[in-house]
Amino acid sequence: RTAQANQIRGLLSEFGIVIPQGIRSIINRVPGILEDAGNDLPGSMRHLLKQLNDHLKQLS
Repeated sequence: RTAQANQIRGLLSEFGIVIPQGIRSIINRVPGILEDAGNDLPGSMRHLLKQLNDHLKQLS
C-alpha cells in the first residue's frame, strides 16, 4: 500500500501537484485531481492515475 501511494504521489509531483502523505489523503484527493481540467494532466496520465487509485482502494 505504501509503495502504491508513493508511486501516485511521485507521478503527481512530476506535474507540480502535491498531496500530503497518507493513504486516505491520496484516495480522497485523486478523484478531484482527475476531474480538474486546469491541471494540465494528459489523458493517458489521468487514466493511469485512476487505475492506480482504484488499486490502492482495493489494497486498503
